Amino acid sequence: DIMLLWHFHQQSAMSCFRLPPEKHKAKVKGFSFDAIGEKIACVYTTGISALFSMDSLPSNGINIECDATADVFQDADATDVTFLGDSSSVVLGSGPKLFLWDTLSPRLYNIGLRKM
Repeated sequence: DIMLLWHFHQQSAMSCFRLPPEKHKAKVKGFSFDAIGEKIACVYTTGISALFSMDSLPSNGINIECDATADVFQDADATDVTFLGDSSSVVLGSGPKLFLWDTLSPRLYNIGLRKM
């Protein structure tokens, strides 16, 4: 439920990115930085995706709470996440399933792939 950000040649983590308490017990399965390095999108073993801002201040000295979460994969089979170009949209994948999450809105879009 946490992801630590380290700075080279330092003794401890700079920041700790954490899911909300009701979403704990999840491990990071994949993550991606946006094009300018200001946001991190993560996908977890429980099928949750989360968005974190790099410029957020820690709430208690080290923990940074997520900006938004989405329960994308109910069967917890998410495998990868990436930002879509320079936008705020995130593409999440799992085998043949793809989802588009516009992180500025609560909607998720299922992208269906057809066999050709």
